[in-house]
Parts: sequence; C-alpha cells; structure tokens
Amino acid sequence: MIEINITPQNQHQRIDKFMLKVLPGMSKSFCYKMFRKKNITLNGKKINGHEICHEGDLIQVYFTQETYDHFATRIQEKRFESDGVLDVVYEDDQLIVINKAIGVLSQDDGTAVSVIDQIRSYYEEKNVQMDTGFRIGVSNRLDRNTTGIVLSAKSLPMAQIINQKIKNHEVVKLYKSIVFGKIDKDIELKDTIHKDHNNNKVSIDQDGEIMIHTLLKPLRWNESFTEVEIEIKTGKTHQIRVHLASIGHPVIGDNKYGNIHLNKDFKRKYNLNHQLLHAYSYQFIEGDIPLDNERYYKPFIAINPDLYNTIAKAVFK
Repeated sequence: MIEINITPQNQHQRIDKFMLKVLPGMSKSFCYKMFRKKNITLNGKKINGHEICHEGDLIQVYFTQETYDHFATRIQEKRFESDGVLDVVYEDDQLIVINKAIGVLSQDDGTAVSVIDQIRSYYEEKNVQMDTGFRIGVSNRLDRNTTGIVLSAKSLPMAQIINQKIKNHEVVKLYKSIVFGKIDKDIELKDTIHKDHNNNKVSIDQDGEIMIHTLLKPLRWNESFTEVEIEIKTGKTHQIRVHLASIGHPVIGDNKYGNIHLNKDFKRKYNLNHQLLHAYSYQFIEGDIPLDNERYYKPFIAINPDLYNTIAKAVFK
C-alpha cells in the first residue's frame, strides 16, 4: 500500500483529478474502478472521486510499488527538449515568469517544443521539486508566433490565485506591435466575433457570440507605420490581430489577417515569417483576490525580441 498525505499545496481539489495527476498513466475509467473497488480510499473510506481533498487527509492506494510506479509514468508521453536558454523574467518559490520565444507553444500538443517543456527542463537542471500531484502548466497563453510574458505557478494554491485574478479581470496585459498605416490617437475597440474552428480564424461579426474589447495607444508613427501599445480587456483568440486588421492597420507579418503583399517585403528584407506582436507587460492589480507578495503588483516586463528592434529601427528612422 502507498499512502499520500494531502498538504496545503495540494488541497482544495477533487480527488479524482488529483489522482490522475499523481498517476498520469492511469485512465479515468480505471481510476473510478479503483474507487469502486476500494483500491483507492480517502481516510480509510470508500469514495466516488468527487470528494474534495483537505490538508491532513490521507489517501491509501492499494497497489504494489511496481504497479504504482508504472502508472506514475505517463504512457507514450512525447516530450521535446528545449533548444535554447529559458529567458526568465522573474522567479521565486511560487511563480516563474518567462519571456516566450518565437515558435514556442504555450501548451503541449505533441507537435513541437512548448513553454511547459522548457520549464520542465529548467526545473530538472535546477533540481526544483514540484508538490505531489502538481503538474506544470501556464496561466496565460500566447499564440505560437507571439512572443512575450507567460506565467507558470509552482504550486496549486498559486495557480488557483492567478486564475481567479484573471477571471476577475484583476490584471493588466499590454502588448506592443508595429502595424501598417498611421495611427495618431488613442482608439477603443469593442466588437463581437465569430470563430471558424475549421480554419482556426475569427472574424468581426455583429451577430457574433464572443465579445472582444481592445485599447490602442500609438507610441510613435509616421505616414506608413505605427508602433502601438495594445491593452486587451478580453483575451480571445487572435483578438489583437483581427481588431487591428478590421480598422485597416494589420500587424506587420500577419499572413492570416494582414496584407500578404506588403508582408512579402518584410519577409524578403528581414526574414519575417510571423506577426510582429510582443506581450511585453503583465501586471496584477488590487482587487478581491489579495496577493501576499508586493512584487506581484509591479509590472513584469519582457524585453523586445531582436528582430522586433531591428524592424522598428528601420521603419522609424
């Protein structure tokens, strides 16, 4: 028998979800079967899997050590090794903030290296230990070809706090981009969109089911280009890109919503194969969910990618 003590770091979650994290090689149906047959119990009692774990609870798993170790290893998990140094913006014992590079996925999908792969490799190198049942994840997502701030909690309580802050809109998320055309005043955009799941594309639609809200602040401009700071009040798929394109100022390099003809010039000159969009600042603000570290109320800042700076220097001579 293997015993698992519930600590403050892994309490307040359903036992079925907790056990599937502890034993990721175990299927959900098999897990529930083990509950029914009392091969997994909570404080010595039969459970259905919906019970909430609390600090001090004891889970008994009536497996041999060999069986337990087998299920503790994810079956056919495909991992990708990071091919670069992780750009850490901030780190403490509860949180790591990174500057995601171009081409890196926010979450694992089995096709390419992800932020989670990079953080996992970083923790292994630094010998950082995660709490039992806690799996590395990210609290905010960026498109594969968008660079910038990504947050990852180091414990379940911290992940829950961050997720609640995001849900309550107690965060300020700022991006920078260079767009085609001249914008010389602040603009507020509110629209609804329709998502085409087959083509992974969204469009502005007055009858759309998803609302998007974006604030634009020009930082510098000329007759041909504008560097703009973007604050997103909602965080929907391709929100910034479709909103900018809808007002005639598509993001440079955006081949999905932008000007393909003009983009070809940037590809030829700078080998730009993606939208020039950078999530440069992320800040928590005061609200219903308090944070115990005052540092979290200051912005986390991700420096611009080199290519962004090169293009900015060229177009704003």
